[in-house]
Amino acid sequence: MPTDLTFLSRKNLGSTSTSSIKEALRTWISESKPRCLKHPHGFYVMLLQRAGGEEWRLHLWPDSERQITGMPARIHLHDMHVTSHLLLGELTNIQYVSAPVADGSESGHPVYEVVYEGNRYDRKTANTLRRTSVREAVTETDRLSLQAGDTYRIERYTLHEAVVAADVATCTLVCMHEHADGVVKLMGVDGYPEELSFVRTEHDGSIFLNYL
Repeated sequence: MPTDLTFLSRKNLGSTSTSSIKEALRTWISESKPRCLKHPHGFYVMLLQRAGGEEWRLHLWPDSERQITGMPARIHLHDMHVTSHLLLGELTNIQYVSAPVADGSESGHPVYEVVYEGNRYDRKTANTLRRTSVREAVTETDRLSLQAGDTYRIERYTLHEAVVAADVATCTLVCMHEHADGVVKLMGVDGYPEELSFVRTEHDGSIFLNYL
């Protein structure tokens, strides 16, 4: 990993200027020519570094059509803490708590378990969603509106969704850290199969240079 990514430190992230981060990333992308993956919800994910129990990556929501493939279920959780710094644009992070609904009730959401069958940053790795027997209703607990320069944190196993307006290009620098075993789930949508499996398409990482 080039030495110009030494700013990838959670301790120093809040004190490092957004402009210097963007400049270092532009240089690294131009020199390293990395690939990136497109998430089924239409945003791009680029892995920067994976070491020491941390996964550093870039997320990009372009200000163009974001075609959703698969199930349009945005409320989900992670098995790692998430620290995210906005480099460009605006984002609203909404957090929820969930509770099971009564047996036989059609309210709430079907709960799906998320399974990665290998390295999630490899385009050949299948991402599988398996519907459980549980339905849960969600209640919003926090809504945070963020803009370029802001940093926020999501505790592991906290349900959340990131909302980005379709006409606003947004890029975030994300650190996933401190993994803990458990079930990774998302709030599904009725009318979809019990099991869905898909792979993420691979793209030239230079798309990020159009926005940084």
